Amino acid sequence: MTSIIDLATVATFAPASFSAESSPSVKEGYRHYNTSDLIEVMEKQGFRPVHASQVKVRKNAEVRRHFAKHAIVFRDSKVNEENGTAAQVVIVNSHDGTSSYRLYFGLYRFVCANGLMVGSEFASKRVCHKGNKNTAEEIAKISREFAEKAGEVNKQIEKWNGIQLSKEQQIDFAKKAMLRKWGESKAKESYKPEDFLEAHNVEDSNNNSLWSVFNKVQENMLKGGVQGQNSRGRFVRTRAVKNINKNIDMNKYLWNLAEEYAD
Repeated sequence: MTSIIDLATVATFAPASFSAESSPSVKEGYRHYNTSDLIEVMEKQGFRPVHASQVKVRKNAEVRRHFAKHAIVFRDSKVNEENGTAAQVVIVNSHDGTSSYRLYFGLYRFVCANGLMVGSEFASKRVCHKGNKNTAEEIAKISREFAEKAGEVNKQIEKWNGIQLSKEQQIDFAKKAMLRKWGESKAKESYKPEDFLEAHNVEDSNNNSLWSVFNKVQENMLKGGVQGQNSRGRFVRTRAVKNINKNIDMNKYLWNLAEEYAD
């Protein structure tokens, strides 16, 4: 189980979350939302920070790092004992005009330490950097709504656990994930779909349910470490997806893909 992190750790990995002002480059009327102010709000809803990150900036990095896009993951202290998951909320923000204040609802599966983003429409909210809204109150309301949705998602997981995929369906699922990440040429050239169906825990070994296949592909896609061989005969290995936007995009795509197999 991932440990709760303190404010010093959040500041180390996502320094922009504590910025008290926005970049001078933003347009007039831009409203600054200090991300760190929402930590206490989220904690009152039962969500604790467990992870923080932000995009790397190169040009004028020492200045721009205080305004860059960043993310904090908050996890619910309550765990669903039946499927080993807990609700989580991911907050994404920036102070340079590159991102609105966004919240995503997801699940955390303790058996394999995966952060799973839910792709359904109810699972994301956006707060623009303008207007006179009380951001703290709005975020608190959204987090409560997300927590209430956890029950619906758990029912969906139960359904997926009861759906068995054939070998052909499993390979098809992995192929579609590969195409989403790399496109047709590289996906065919270097890796095999079967490599992304490898289980890394007892729960998923010899388990062909939709929920298990989803988790195996998700973990292998995002954590990296899958070995392949390119057209020159050289061994290659996938890298972990650390980019905030790419991580969210792939998680949502895989969830929506699983929903298609469940229909």
